[in-house]
Amino acid sequence: MDLFSNHENASFFEVPTTDGELLLMHDFLSPAEAGSIFTILNDTIQWKEAYLHIYGKTHLLQREIAWYGDADKTYKYSGLTLNPLPWTKDLYDLKQRIEVVTSETYNTVLLNKYRHGNDKVAWHSDHEKEFGRKTTIASLSLGTTRHFDIRSKKDKSHKYRIDLQSGSLLVMKGEFQHKWEHQVPRQKNLTGVRINLTFRQMKVD
Repeated sequence: MDLFSNHENASFFEVPTTDGELLLMHDFLSPAEAGSIFTILNDTIQWKEAYLHIYGKTHLLQREIAWYGDADKTYKYSGLTLNPLPWTKDLYDLKQRIEVVTSETYNTVLLNKYRHGNDKVAWHSDHEKEFGRKTTIASLSLGTTRHFDIRSKKDKSHKYRIDLQSGSLLVMKGEFQHKWEHQVPRQKNLTGVRINLTFRQMKVD
């Protein structure tokens, strides 16, 4: 099911989910500003390849990543340890602007760089204990539009697809990470780059 195809250039819209909130703002950044910030981040962020260790096997992530935030906020998952790089002025300014519109605070940001349509992230939930039971994750998209799929953990046939365009802000709140999964699927015919920033509040050191 494709959502929001007729809701361009609006304020927050709520996806009709149960057990958690999912909000979308298409026009958090103007096209010109989104393009400018995309160029800055693409050129200045310390991107790296990373490997996950799952069930005794090592897997190369099909995207590049970077972890920025407060000095003591190390993030560990699936055998990967991310020590935070210090906030850049551009990232900190974005954080403050997103805090205003979401009425939340964030102390870290995970950046993902999808270099082409073959880069992806598989079905998962961001429910690590470091973020608490009810967490808010604010996800900013820049660059090429990509599909973002969600599905209910209770009934995996219950799913939605959202096309996240450059400058859009998606906010996942409450019980969403415990009730729903999400993915960015492969889109083989795409050649453009997408940068995604997920601002988070790490609560457990």
